[in-house]
Parts: sequence; structure tokens; C-alpha cells
Amino acid sequence: MKIIHRLAFRYDSKIKEAVTELGIPFKDGFICVCKIAENDIRWSQLNELINPNNEGTHIVYAEFTAKELGAANYLEIASKWHHGYPEPSDGNEYRELTYNLDEYCSKCGSGKRQKAPFRFKKSPVWGQKNILQLNWIFDEYFVKPEIWQAVFEPFGIGCRPVVLDKSGRELDSVVQLELTEQVELNDLDGAPFNTCDVCGRSKYLPLTGRFMPAPAITNAAMFRSNQYFGSGASAWRMVIVSQELFAKAQNANLKGVSYVPCLSRIREG
Repeated sequence: MKIIHRLAFRYDSKIKEAVTELGIPFKDGFICVCKIAENDIRWSQLNELINPNNEGTHIVYAEFTAKELGAANYLEIASKWHHGYPEPSDGNEYRELTYNLDEYCSKCGSGKRQKAPFRFKKSPVWGQKNILQLNWIFDEYFVKPEIWQAVFEPFGIGCRPVVLDKSGRELDSVVQLELTEQVELNDLDGAPFNTCDVCGRSKYLPLTGRFMPAPAITNAAMFRSNQYFGSGASAWRMVIVSQELFAKAQNANLKGVSYVPCLSRIREG
């Protein structure tokens, strides 16, 4: 595993000159972007150059070897492509149409339960990708129907229809994966969390730059965590797949997601 720092900062001639002298590849422009591993000896020098007041972003994530990915019994599946919004997106009207909100907490975002199909503004423009998440919805996945049939249906994973917002017409180019199981995650001791002062539910802050916690034993090939993750008014459950489903997805060239191995339950060899 390598810890990677991805930095995007507003154009600064001094930083640009220093990054060039360090020999770190970067994308030039009004916003400069560079990526570097934490174990690179140049990282400490670059870190000292970044002005906290310089507007930009600093994202930390982990990259895993093929051996690490292939050794894990379970892996978190994470979207690399958020496309479109749940509709109608104005004023969050999609919540009332899509979810049962009897147990929903507007303070922390937890407690909603799907009751109706998601509504898209239009049919997805897939390009080379074949799996997506909507913006704002981080524990649901949508795929091409043929991908559901080839990759997910053999594992007993169902699908739900997706409809157009204005007409309610069912789309034939996309389906929602139907995840029915929730499983407790272990190895969360010490992970930062907040407890909502309105509903009393706990929510872990997003976990990055590490192996993910191991789930309890389950026969499900794709499932959500019992625990919530997120910050502010956003709450979602981690989505996890088995090694067997991961291998099937890789063989089918599933594009639009990445994977993070889960801790603890690691295969030998």
C-alpha cells in the first residue's frame, strides 16, 4: 500500500518553480495539480512549500498492489464517476419522492429508506464506463442492464428500475443494484465519529488512506455496512463486495469504480 497526496493549488510561480526543481510531474494551469507518494523523499520538501492560505485541495488516498487486492476476502467498492443528480434536485425534492423519511434526521442525514425508483434527468451517457453513482447518493450503484445480468445477477443481486423525472418512464439503459443486506464492520476502534444531538445516531468520518474495516461473516456478495459514514448532513453506508464478485467485475472490465481491501480477514499466500 502506498499513501498518495494529490495537491491542487492556485497558480503560484514560486511553488511552480520549486516543484519543477524537485522534478515532480504536475499539470500546469490556473490550477496546478500534482500527485506524489508519501514515501517519496521529495514529499517532505513539497509539503513545506504549500502555503495553507493558498486556495486549493489536498486529497490523501491509498493505492494498493494487485496482490493486496487479490488477497482480501472483502473490498470496499468506491465510485470514480459521479454522474448527474437524483431528481428533482431543486430543493432536495427527490428525498420525499424517493425515500421513506419516517426515521430520517435532517441534522445528520441518517435514517432514510428507499421507497420508490430513483429519477434521472436523462439517460446516462455511458461512454467507456458502465457503473456510476449519482452525486449526493454515496451508497447506491447504477449499471447498464447487461452488466447487471453478466456480473451481479449470478451472485443473487437484484435490480430496481430507474425512471425519467418528468415522465416517470422507465429507462432501458440503466438499472439500480438492489442491496438488501447490512453487515456490522469490525476494527473501527479509534476511528473518529460523531453522535448526532438530535437523533442520537453515531456516524463515522470518512476513512481514507488505509485498509478498510473487516465485515462480520456473511454469505452476501455485495452489501452495506450497518454503520453510517459521512460529515455534516451527509450520511451513507459503506458498500462492500466479496473477493469473488471483485474478480468477476475485473474480468468483465467494470469501469467507473475503484476498490480498497478490507482489513483483518486476509487470505494467506
